[in-house]
Amino acid sequence: MIQTIKKGRSIHFNSVAGLGAVIRPSKNSTKSGAKCGDAILIDLKHHFFAVADSPDRSPDASRDFLHKFSQMLNEHYRDGLHEGGCTKSVEEAAARLIEQTNKLIASIEYYDNTTFTGIQIYRTGEQKRALLLHCGDSLMYHLRRQEHKAEKISENNRYFVGRTKELAQTLLFEYYDDSRFLLATDGFLNIRKNSGFAELHCLPEKLIETLAEEPVDQLPGILLQRFDLFPETGDDVGVITLDPNQVLPAPFALCF
Repeated sequence: MIQTIKKGRSIHFNSVAGLGAVIRPSKNSTKSGAKCGDAILIDLKHHFFAVADSPDRSPDASRDFLHKFSQMLNEHYRDGLHEGGCTKSVEEAAARLIEQTNKLIASIEYYDNTTFTGIQIYRTGEQKRALLLHCGDSLMYHLRRQEHKAEKISENNRYFVGRTKELAQTLLFEYYDDSRFLLATDGFLNIRKNSGFAELHCLPEKLIETLAEEPVDQLPGILLQRFDLFPETGDDVGVITLDPNQVLPAPFALCF
């Protein structure tokens, strides 16, 4: 089941252990009645999570793409790694998902452009792997609680869905017991600028400090509460934080 939720207001989601998400429209869009261009996908059935950000002239493009992506996942995993047993290696499953994603991206029209940053979690036996799929300037951090590290693993680019025919970046990597993931649209960087830690090197430090103090499912709301000091000058913001070891499958997907 894919549930689509109308955008245009603040949305907080933390009803699943190890998973939190927030969409906060900008003050300008709220006042003008414009639609929020940020969207998030929480696909618990397939352990896939994503954020997307489309421009003002086509604010629905982000949510429309994530909805199409979730539908594609249903078809992709019908006989795949997560359902009916482990019929593929992680490498084979990742390569196939990249192929299917590129086909979907190639079908998107030029004016339906959007960023797209998604993470597919694979848990098969002792293996803990994750696949990053990325286009544009949304971002993803791999946080390590015990190691006190916050690594930005997404690379900013101008290859948006709708303006390119394939993913700009893919990365299959290992995650660990202390791993946490943060996905966010570029409005998150405005929070950094508005909060007094404008130097880029301060952001990972603040993320790790906050994660050490707070549960991961509360992290998006707390980050906005502490650091979103001037939302009237900011952009729309979409944030997902999760513990890939804790989030359990469920038979539904949400597209905000």
